[in-house]
Amino acid sequence: MQNLTTESSRPDARPDLLRAIAPYYMGTSIAVVVLGVVGGWAVDVQFLVLGILLLQMVGSVILGFLTQRWKRVAALGFTQGLWNMTAMTAIVLITGGFTSPFWVLFIIGAAVSGVLIDRPAIYVNLALTGGALVIPWLPAGIDMAAAMGVGLQMVIVLFVGLVTEKAARHASDEQGKYQAAAEALRQSNDRLALSIEHTERQTREVHVMAEMGRMLQTSAARDELINVIASYARELFPTETGALFIYSPSRDDLEAVVTWGDFPADGSQRRFAPDECWSLRLGQKYQQDAAHVGLHCPHVNNLQSNHYLCVPVMAHGETLGVLHLRFSMDESGAGATTSPRTIEALSALAGSIAEYVALAFANQLLRDRLRNQAIRDPLTDLFNRRYAEETLVRELQLAVRKQTPLSVIFLDLDHFKRINDTYGHDAGDVVLEKVGILMKTHTRGHDVACRYGGEEFLLVMSDTPLEVARQRAEALREGIRSLDIVYKTQSIAVTASFGVAAFPDSGADRDQLLKAVDVALYEAKTSGRNRVVTANPVAGGSA
Repeated sequence: MQNLTTESSRPDARPDLLRAIAPYYMGTSIAVVVLGVVGGWAVDVQFLVLGILLLQMVGSVILGFLTQRWKRVAALGFTQGLWNMTAMTAIVLITGGFTSPFWVLFIIGAAVSGVLIDRPAIYVNLALTGGALVIPWLPAGIDMAAAMGVGLQMVIVLFVGLVTEKAARHASDEQGKYQAAAEALRQSNDRLALSIEHTERQTREVHVMAEMGRMLQTSAARDELINVIASYARELFPTETGALFIYSPSRDDLEAVVTWGDFPADGSQRRFAPDECWSLRLGQKYQQDAAHVGLHCPHVNNLQSNHYLCVPVMAHGETLGVLHLRFSMDESGAGATTSPRTIEALSALAGSIAEYVALAFANQLLRDRLRNQAIRDPLTDLFNRRYAEETLVRELQLAVRKQTPLSVIFLDLDHFKRINDTYGHDAGDVVLEKVGILMKTHTRGHDVACRYGGEEFLLVMSDTPLEVARQRAEALREGIRSLDIVYKTQSIAVTASFGVAAFPDSGADRDQLLKAVDVALYEAKTSGRNRVVTANPVAGGSA
């Protein structure tokens, strides 16, 4: 029968309901027919009635099997419903029409149609009822009493159908309201659970970020900063791939100092030029997805995820690098985790991390600058006297523990005052700068070269015996003598005198060693300059 259009948008449950009540409907019909036959309602045609009943049962089973996957009540009504109604009509027809007690079968059919909220089926059932009750009496004619009886029977069938439909519709509406309320409650609980989970995650992220901030503030060196960032980045972005890019000293490119997740090991993706990142060019966050062709940062290649985010790392108006994240989002915009973060939440977290990192690197650079200013000579960029003397004490203590030699070279530029008087102090500064460059390029990485004061320089060399130090001094002396220094088209010749002393040969502590090397330098200057003199062994020293 035709399917009624309901106001509810929920799935139509009537086909499943029909299949659920079909056994009870069939059982009730069978019981009525069998009891009627036993009770003598079909004296002359009892075997024919039982045959129709058997045919109805077999047909219902076959139709039930054929229509077991159907989802439309109308289609089921035109098959199973119409089949059962036809069987009921046949039984009433052959048992006498309106005088047949079997007409109660139509009441059962009306009730089933009402339960299914199928108004057309009720009307079809009513029409068949009228036909089955009247047709057997048409040849003989129907008097007023018979007509009133038929009318009453049809009213009863219609009344049962409509009342049942009304009750079923009310029950369906109430069930729909209950299901809607239950669904609304479930969704509200889901939103509340998600909100609680997001709040807990944000609280956890704030705690982790605060902990990272403390660790960054207490990091004394760049390597410590990088290790802290690497550790906490993996904790804050567990499902994302990312990297922290920092400008090289030349600021010609950026290099990945920290990576996490499955970030590519390809060197071309771990170093790129500043103009290859839109966030650096725009000075703000830049988020993109794989669907937008032609708008990607050139440094992003072989993108495995479908989104990426670049966040400039900026502090005090200076750009220090880029925080880069790669992540995937499903069609609803949620992340790939069970408690997804939105792109906005991920962007906000990345922005906060970039600020922490920027301040940490800026503070580290500031500390390095201040420390360099405290321990280095601004003209030559060599260490200053204070740092050299502190280093000498420390290296002497290490040499005593390890029983290794330590040497000191003390040099003084010859006739430096004459250079200042002849060419000017600017020329003297140029000479000092050139000598400083020579000392930095002609010393080992762990040697400490310093400008001791004026035109005097000191070189502390650990694990170096006296003879090796003398040879190094000779090489430096020759290097200074060979310097090509030109100031305002004027060539300036420079030489230097050297004193060399060593532990334990020339002294056992800092003061003795400095006194010994100073005496040796004085001897070099008084004996003609531009030469190297080694200190005499002290009593108790090694030969």
